[in-house]
Amino acid sequence: MKQNEIPEWNLKDLYKSISDPKIKKHKKEIESKIKKLKSNFKKSSLTSSIELYEEIAHLLSVLGNYAYLNHSTDTKDEKVSKFYQATNEYINDVESKLLWFKVYLTKSNDKSEKFSYFLKTTRSLKPYTLDEDKEVLLTKKRQTGAE
Repeated sequence: MKQNEIPEWNLKDLYKSISDPKIKKHKKEIESKIKKLKSNFKKSSLTSSIELYEEIAHLLSVLGNYAYLNHSTDTKDEKVSKFYQATNEYINDVESKLLWFKVYLTKSNDKSEKFSYFLKTTRSLKPYTLDEDKEVLLTKKRQTGAE
């Protein structure tokens, strides 16, 4: 690499492009896992519910990081900017759908040996956690900055 040359991200390990079919596949997986988490929550152990939540968070992380890093390499490309914005909106929407679980984890006393540290840090936010409706409203406002 030359001295004045700016490095470029190699994002091919995440997605080949903003139109990679894997993106659509991951979004379908996320939606499927959200439905599974909601429908099986009462029947499942806390550990298996958190594992499912972790899988959703991982897919969102890959998608969000790809969108951000791709956008940071070319902020003037309109398609890339639209993809970045749409991805942020999608992640915000998913987070709104999962708030019930975050609120539950924060306020419950259920235990999971595997996720004890995660539960401890999550529950440390209990004094600052509102009820689900207010948390959803704040999440939606965070995206738009609306009043």
